Amino acid sequence: MIHTHNLASGLQGILDYSYQPSIQDTKEQSQNHTFQGYIRENGEVGIRNEIWIINTVGCINKTCELLAKMGNEQFKDRQIDGVHHFSHPYGCSQLGDDLTHTQKLLAALAQHPNAAGVLVVGLGCENNQIESFKEVIGEFPPNRIKFLKAQEVQDELESGLRILGN
Repeated sequence: MIHTHNLASGLQGILDYSYQPSIQDTKEQSQNHTFQGYIRENGEVGIRNEIWIINTVGCINKTCELLAKMGNEQFKDRQIDGVHHFSHPYGCSQLGDDLTHTQKLLAALAQHPNAAGVLVVGLGCENNQIESFKEVIGEFPPNRIKFLKAQEVQDELESGLRILGN
């Protein structure tokens, strides 16, 4: 293993070097810096202003992918960096820890500060039901994270686009 106690330079004996960091006043420096980001309601900061579509079950990946594509076309003139779908094959017949890990991962995406808005899309028949998934997400601003059960609407693409536009 390489470490400072067993590492030497080929310049040893020719050039002496010692590391002596200087302590700088970071408070003074930070006043001169700016950050082009987005402060979310919970105080977290994102560097993107995107809309994310997260499906509770892999069975509707293609529907959500199409919804993201349509959303990008519809909202290209707004101040949104893009509409993105996060495809995955999980949520259908999962139980126990397997389902819990999927929910935690998807909830972390839903709460991510790079997402200005999130649309969670479920079918309504999966083990990762929207109501139980909401509990895993925890507190969230209802104007930022919205939900759609595809089996409860006539046209999930039309309903999804309407929700994305609000």
